[in-house]
Amino acid sequence: MKLTLNSIFLGALLAISTFYSNTSHADGFKLTACHGCDAENTKSAALNAYEITQNGISYVVDKKNNSFRKYTVYTEWTNIGDHNVPVRRGIERTLTNLSSG
Repeated sequence: MKLTLNSIFLGALLAISTFYSNTSHADGFKLTACHGCDAENTKSAALNAYEITQNGISYVVDKKNNSFRKYTVYTEWTNIGDHNVPVRRGIERTLTNLSSG
């Protein structure tokens, strides 16, 4: 059986949704796409999947570059003068190899 990129993404999505149905450390996960994006735009897509005060996991699909990336997205509050300002942060996480060779 030949694995296609679509079947790999669908399988990964099913595995992710099953895993997150049993966890509660994040607001959840979001799946978004950024086809043909560089690393900076991919991270931006992950951050923009959530509202400014939400935290969670973002998965970014890029069919053109054949990539599937995972980011932990969170809000960090920073003092600017007399005000606390929310700043979006994201950390790229490692995924296991999804190809079967």
